[in-house]
Amino acid sequence: PDPRPFFTAVRLAGGHIDSSCLIGDSVTDYNTAKAAGVPSILVDFGFAGQDLAALKPDALITAFDQLPSALEKVGL
Repeated sequence: PDPRPFFTAVRLAGGHIDSSCLIGDSVTDYNTAKAAGVPSILVDFGFAGQDLAALKPDALITAFDQLPSALEKVGL
């Protein structure tokens, strides 16, 4: 997947790519993070309905209250 929309979203939000990650719920989100060169945090309760753990994302969460620790895990 093309990482340009991710780069644009980070820039428009006032962020920096080197201190960003992609949080998503699909294989496409995982692949976009890889293409962008940023960590991926996947949620297993979203759209995909797939075994996202098999992708070995940088972090996998089962509820949004786990997000702060997942961000720490990926160094953010």
